[in-house]
This record gives sequence, C-alpha cells and structure tokens, in this order.
Amino acid sequence: MKKILYISHKPIFPIKDGGSRAMALFFEALTMCENLEITYVPLVTSKHAKVDPPRGSQPIQTVPLPVSTRKGLFQFRRMIDGVPLNVLRYLGSSSVSTINDLILQRNFDAIICDGFYALCLIGEEHFKHHAVIYRSHNLETYHWKQRSKYDIWWKRPLFRWIARMMKPYEQAKVERASKVLSISADEMDVLHQWNPNTHLFLPHITEHFPNHSSSMQQNSIGFVGDMEWLPNKRAMTQFIAKIWPVFHQEFPHVQLSIAGRGSEKYTNPSLGIQGYGFVGQLREFIQQQRFLINPILEGTGFNMKLLDALVYQIPLISYRSRLCGLTGIACFLPSMNDEEFLQNMKRMFANDAVIQEISATIHTDATKYFNLYDRVNELQNVLHGN
Repeated sequence: MKKILYISHKPIFPIKDGGSRAMALFFEALTMCENLEITYVPLVTSKHAKVDPPRGSQPIQTVPLPVSTRKGLFQFRRMIDGVPLNVLRYLGSSSVSTINDLILQRNFDAIICDGFYALCLIGEEHFKHHAVIYRSHNLETYHWKQRSKYDIWWKRPLFRWIARMMKPYEQAKVERASKVLSISADEMDVLHQWNPNTHLFLPHITEHFPNHSSSMQQNSIGFVGDMEWLPNKRAMTQFIAKIWPVFHQEFPHVQLSIAGRGSEKYTNPSLGIQGYGFVGQLREFIQQQRFLINPILEGTGFNMKLLDALVYQIPLISYRSRLCGLTGIACFLPSMNDEEFLQNMKRMFANDAVIQEISATIHTDATKYFNLYDRVNELQNVLHGN
C-alpha cells in the first residue's frame, strides 16, 4: 500500500468551473488506482471557501488547508528572492508549516501537486527526498502575459511585472519535479524543455449522452463559459462584434445562446442573443443547440469545452489554436481565422448531412482519446513504477 499526498490548488468539490472539473476527473482516476492510501489536501481561499468531501468508494482523509490572502512583511521580503507577488499568498508560514508537518508525520511515498500553486508549497528538502509529481493545468507565465495584454489597462503594468518574475520561478519549480503530467498537448514542448520527464495526461470522459439527431432541429447556437473569466469575455465580445452580425444578417431566425455566470449581460433581442446566466442542467441547454462554438483565440491549458462536445455528442466550431492538438477529431471543426469560423457556421445550417456524419464518429473518438481506464493505467504506471 503506497501513501499518496494529493494537494489541489483549490477544492475539487463542489465543481464550480473548468479547473475544478479537470481536477475532479484526475482525482477520479487516482482513486481507481490500486493499493493507494490517499490524503487529500485542498488549498482553501476566501474565493473557494466551501469544501465538500471527496467522492469515492474508499474513505479518503481530507485536510483542508486555509490560505490567507493577507501578506505579511516576511512574505514581501521573499520577493527579493524572486517569488512572484501572486504566489506569496500561498506561502504563509502556517500553510507551509502544515504541509511540512504532514509530510514528516505520514512518510508519503509520493506527493501529487494538482496545479501550480500546490507545487509552490513544496520545499526544497521534499523535492530531494520524495517523488513529487506535478500535474500541470497551464503555463502560469503565459497566463500572466495574456492578462498583461488584455486585462483592465491600469492592472497591466502589475501583471507584466508578475509575468517577468513568473517565468524563472515557474521553470525552477517544474525542473525540480520528479515527473510532470501535462493536461495540454500545446504546452508540452515548453514543459519538456524544463523537465524532460514530462508526459501528456489528458482528462477522460465517463458519461455519454447520445444526441439522437435532435440538434438538427434546433435554430440555436450555444456557447458555455464563465463570463467573469477574461478569455471568455474577450472572445465573446469580439465574436459579437465581428462574426455574429454577418451571420445574423443571413440567418436572422437563429439565436445565439450563452450559458454561464455573467452571461445575462450579453442579452440583445435585436441581434438574436440570449444570455441565460449560470445553467444548472447543462445537458438540457446543450441539447437545445444545433452546435456549439468556442470563439477563444488565445488561452492556456486544456479547453474543457472540448469535453462538452464529446460528452453531449454535438459538433463544436473552434479556432485551431484552441483545439489542444486534437484537430483530427471529426466533431471539432477547426478554423484558422474569422472568415473560416463564419463559413463553418454557415455550413452547419446548409446541410443536415454534415451534422449526421460528424455525430456518427463522436463516440468512437471520445473512447479513443479520453478513455478513463487508459488514464487509470497510465497513472498506475507512474505511481507504481511499471
């Protein structure tokens, strides 16, 4: 029986967003591995204060780790050592000492850090004496570079500063890990340069909801995303400004339906746009769409909207840059630019046979690339050294 310390950089349950959903899928695969005794430590900030117990057939000890957003003098002094400002709040003396004490008391065989801020808590002595496995959701350096370009203008200088400090700090942390499991094929090259023991570890799908061709009867196009998140906000603003008016002029009977927190503000009846806010029953919403769109051009990590298309067996139009290297899957319609995105949308209304042909392949592709038992076997090999 191997003892595993699993640290997530926010609570997995309740699942509130794409990040916690990605963690929940990884955790599901972890709990299905044989001969493991897991201790689950979620980092808890004021933003993610609620912690539900993990799901699984085996009892799992949960040790929530409160993280204060207040920064003391000791933390600010660490900026001299090259620690980025946004990392400091995770490195309070109490959180670091709790992790240190836990590791020393339990004598874990491996430490899994699910998310970059979980990795930041691991001290140098633990890298030396333990197998530290880093599950990478995204490149933090790229995330802060994007915020420095597109966030509110007066925040950009701060984010540029964080991005400059983040690159050497992130690289140093990734280099120290025993193994890196990247959720994104697009970021493998950079991570592999930093740590040659980097491997692709995609999420998985456990549920499939056949569409039964109902999408062909719909006159609605769907987008699902938290509209408080900068990439979603920027993408939808540009889509409504550039692509949707041209499409709406030719297809005035078609509605653009947006689901997700903060989407109500996009409602515009004259343009055929309806924002529904947070939708509790995502299946019902998606089954009312002819197809889904993902107009995000730039982002980091794995795009969880790809899983929605596979789970609910519905086509998805996306820019090629956000298909995470999965351009060979038939239900993902790649677009190089705005014009191609528009033409793909028109094509989906021009011929029902297109949707039928795409839908027929979705289950096979989902099973091939996103199989739970493949992930369990991969993770078991990592943990047991097979």
